[in-house]
Amino acid sequence: MTELVIPDDTVSGHTKGAHVYNGESSVTSATPGGEPGVDKVSAAKAAAAKTSTGKAGRGKTAAAKAGTGKTAGQAVDQSPQAPAPVAAAAQPQPPPIFKAPAKPVEHAVKPVVTPPDAGQTHVFMAVTNEPAADVDEPTEVVKPVVAAVKPVVATAKPGADDNTLTVLGVPTAPKPPAAKDPPPVPRPRPRRGFNRHNPLMWLLVGALVLVLAGVIGLLVAVKHFEGKAKIGTSVAGEDVAGQTVDQVRATVQRLGSGMQLTTELGGKTVQFDMGKLGVTLDAQKTVDQVMAASAGWWPMHVANVPLALNFNPDKMQQALDDAFVVAADRPKDAAVSLEVTTDAGSSSFSNVKFAVTPSVQGKTVDTAPVTAAFTAMAGGRKPSTVPLSTLTIDPPITTDKASSAADKADQMSKGQFKFTSGNKSYSLQQAEVAPWLTFTPNDAAGQIAVGVDQAAVAAGLPGILNAEVATPPVNQQVLYSPEGQQIAVDSPGKDGTQVANPDKIVQAMVTALSSQQPLSMSVSTVTKAFGTDKVPVGGAYDQPNGSKWIEINQTTFQVIMWEGTTKIHQFTCVTGAPKTPTIDGTFYVYIKYASKDMRGTNADGSTWFAGGVQWVCFFIRGFAIHAAPWRATFGYRASHGCVNLSTANAKIVYDWAPVGTRVVVHW
Repeated sequence: MTELVIPDDTVSGHTKGAHVYNGESSVTSATPGGEPGVDKVSAAKAAAAKTSTGKAGRGKTAAAKAGTGKTAGQAVDQSPQAPAPVAAAAQPQPPPIFKAPAKPVEHAVKPVVTPPDAGQTHVFMAVTNEPAADVDEPTEVVKPVVAAVKPVVATAKPGADDNTLTVLGVPTAPKPPAAKDPPPVPRPRPRRGFNRHNPLMWLLVGALVLVLAGVIGLLVAVKHFEGKAKIGTSVAGEDVAGQTVDQVRATVQRLGSGMQLTTELGGKTVQFDMGKLGVTLDAQKTVDQVMAASAGWWPMHVANVPLALNFNPDKMQQALDDAFVVAADRPKDAAVSLEVTTDAGSSSFSNVKFAVTPSVQGKTVDTAPVTAAFTAMAGGRKPSTVPLSTLTIDPPITTDKASSAADKADQMSKGQFKFTSGNKSYSLQQAEVAPWLTFTPNDAAGQIAVGVDQAAVAAGLPGILNAEVATPPVNQQVLYSPEGQQIAVDSPGKDGTQVANPDKIVQAMVTALSSQQPLSMSVSTVTKAFGTDKVPVGGAYDQPNGSKWIEINQTTFQVIMWEGTTKIHQFTCVTGAPKTPTIDGTFYVYIKYASKDMRGTNADGSTWFAGGVQWVCFFIRGFAIHAAPWRATFGYRASHGCVNLSTANAKIVYDWAPVGTRVVVHW
C-alpha cells in the first residue's frame, strides 16, 4: 500500500490531508475548525459500484436522481475565504414501481486543476456520471467504467505559468489535455408503437379526451333533465327548461290565468276576461304536451308548446252579441207554444193548439277573430285591440223546423191513454197530456226536440186517476178561534181510496208518450184515510162588516147580532134564573141542531125534560141559544141557564150564525 500525504502546512486552516491506498485515492474535505468532512471518493466509488451490478436500466446514482448531473465528489474549494459546504452522503433511493429502463451511465474520477491563486493550494478529485448516447431502450447493458484516481498535489505560486503545476514543490510538465468523452453507444432501432414525440399522436389523444369529456357531459345532462322539460322547451314563449312537472304546471297556470282581450266594433271598445267569453285553460293537457315534447333521453328539444284552451262557442257568441248587438237586431229562433181554450159555460177542454212563432233574420258578431286572438295568445303572442264585425244571418231554428216540432207534439198528445180500476175507467184528454210535453231548441242541430217532462207527469197523472177511478177521502173540518183554541169539528171526515203504485203508472205513461204508442192499463186502489183541515174563524171583529159575533147583555136582556162593528139584529131574551144563572165570558158556537131533546137538573135536584126544542146553538157545554115557545113574554131571568128567544127570532139566529161564531155574555 502506498500512501501519499499532503503536508499539513500546505493547506492552511483545513484538515490534515489526503490519502491514497493501493492506487485508489481518498480525499477528505476539510471544514473550518478541523472538523472531519465527507469522503467524496468513497461516495463516488460506491455510486460506481452500484451502477456496475449488472442490473441495466434499474436507476441512476443518487446524484443523477436528484437531477444535479454531478456526483458527490464535486470539487471543493478549500480556501479559507470560501469554506466548502458539507456534502450530504448519497442516500439510497427506493426502486421505482414501474419505469422504463434507465440509460447506461459511465462513471469516472478525474483530476481537475483550476487556475491557481497566489499562495493557495487546491486539490480536486471529481467523480463524473456521463450518460451514454441517448437511447429509448438499450439493447444491451453498458458496464460503467471507473477511471483510476491518481493523487495530484498542485501548488499555485504567484507568477507561475498557468500551464505549469508544482507537485510537492517540484515543477511538473504542462497539464495534460482534457480526457475525451467515450464514443457514443449506437442507438438501437426504435420499437414500433407509441411515440411520445409524434405530434399527430398527441392530437389523437387530445381528440379522444375531448370526446370522452363530451360523453361524460352528455350523460350528466341526460341525468339532470330526466323527468324535466328539455333544453329549448318553452310554453307560450316562456322558457321552461329544467322545470319539473309541478313547476311546469305552476308556470302554465300563471300564464293562463287572467288572460284578457280588448275588442272594438263600431267605435265601441270592450275588454273581456277569458272566462266571460267561454275560454278556459286546460292546465293538465298543456303539462302533458310539454312533457311529451320532452320525452326521450336526448336533453335538448326545441319546441314552443302553446297553452291548451277550451272554447265554448255559444257562450262566446252570447257575450259578444250582448256587448255589441241590441236585442231588436239579433236573429230570433222560431218557437212553439201551447194554447188551450174552453167553450163558454163548459168545463171540458174544447181546443188544444201548438202555436208556432216564426223566425226572424238578424245581426250577430263574427267570433272568428276572437278565437284567433286567443289562439295567438296561447302561443305567446300579445295581440292588440281586435277589430270585430257583424254578420246578417238566419237564426239556427227556422219556422219550418218549429212547425215540424209542433206537428209532432200534436200527434203525441192525441194518443190513446186509458186507465181502469174496478168498474171505473178513464181516458186522458189531449189538454191533460199536452202540458207534459217539452220543447228544447238545439241551435247546433237547427231543430226543436219534443220531449216528456217526467216530473210534470208525476205531479199530474196520479191526481187525475184518484179523482176519476178512485174515491177521494173527505177531510174533517176543525174550527179554531183566533186565539188558537179548537172550537169544534165543523164537518166529519170520510175515508176514501187512491191508486196504488203511482210511480209504476207514471213510468208507463212516460214510456208510451215518448214512443208515441197507445196505453191501456189496469190500476189497483188502496184505502186512503181522511185528514183534518184546520179552519180558522173570526178575527175581524173591530171593523165594519167584519166577522160575525153575538152579544148577550144580561142587564138589558138583549141578544144583539153583529158583523164586526155593524149591528144586524137585536132581540129581547130570557136568561138564567138566579139559582141557575147564564155563564159569563167569550165563547164560540161549537154545534147546532134544528131540533134537539133537552134535559137537565133543577135547583132542588129534580130533573126536567123538553123534547124537540128547535133552533139550538150550543156555545159552551150545555148552554145554548134556542127557541122557547112555552114563554109568552121575554126580558127577565127564569131559564135553567140557556138564552131563550121566540121561535121566530131563534130561527133567525140559527140561520145567520154558523159554527164558530163568537158569543160574548156579560152584565
